Amino acid sequence: VVLFHQDLYNIDTTYRSNAEQVNAILDMLDRIYLDSAFLLKQIEIRAFASPDGWLHKNMILSNNRAKSLKKFIIANTPPKMALRHTIRTV
Repeated sequence: VVLFHQDLYNIDTTYRSNAEQVNAILDMLDRIYLDSAFLLKQIEIRAFASPDGWLHKNMILSNNRAKSLKKFIIANTPPKMALRHTIRTV
């Protein structure tokens, strides 16, 4: 779980336990990639916003949060992993 500041969608690795969480995600992906017993076909990212406020605004916010994590993962994994088309935001 990666946490976000209220009404924001940029990943802040200094916020709460985010550094540990994103490192755990990246480590897991690295272990999967290096283990020939696994074939990574898809990563699904689900993002949420609080139920407070306008539904439309929260839908946009949660979508942007998912996209932000996708971009973060792609930017922080080696190109050899070729994750660009593997990650699906929901």
